[in-house]
Amino acid sequence: LTEPAPSEHEVLPGKGERILFVDDEAPLARLGQRRLEGLGYRVTIATTCGQALAVFRADPYAFDLVLTDYTMPDRSGLELATELVRLRPDLPVVLTTGHVEEFAESELRAAGIREVLMKPVLLEDLAAATGAVLTILAPAAGAVVAMTVVLALVVVLLVLRRLEHRP
Repeated sequence: LTEPAPSEHEVLPGKGERILFVDDEAPLARLGQRRLEGLGYRVTIATTCGQALAVFRADPYAFDLVLTDYTMPDRSGLELATELVRLRPDLPVVLTTGHVEEFAESELRAAGIREVLMKPVLLEDLAAATGAVLTILAPAAGAVVAMTVVLALVVVLLVLRRLEHRP
């Protein structure tokens, strides 16, 4: 992560969303944590894929987003994302990489990758990608809540109707 250059990009601040930040370089992981917490996110760091999986398995719904490096010692960030999405299919993942190789879009989609950021990652790019991914998810979460409320009301109406028709 490097300091941002002045730009006109909008930075979307966090609202307490929970991020699992995975990077095998501990200083970069701590820097990413500080930067994202400064933007209003709650961040847990892991420095190996194994550690990230253990933290995630303990509570798969404890995180709103996973941000992982591609190059890790125990497996790739793409493999990590695939394993995490297998545990929770709706999980969004942002992948960071210093490699210029192309990733197949189908492979990224299957792994739950919503964004790929090239290293070095500017703070403004990290903030924009994180904010955009979480903003895209917010309406879907709202729709789920609305649908749940509608279904609860339908159940209540059905129960009331049955009570009306009792002798």
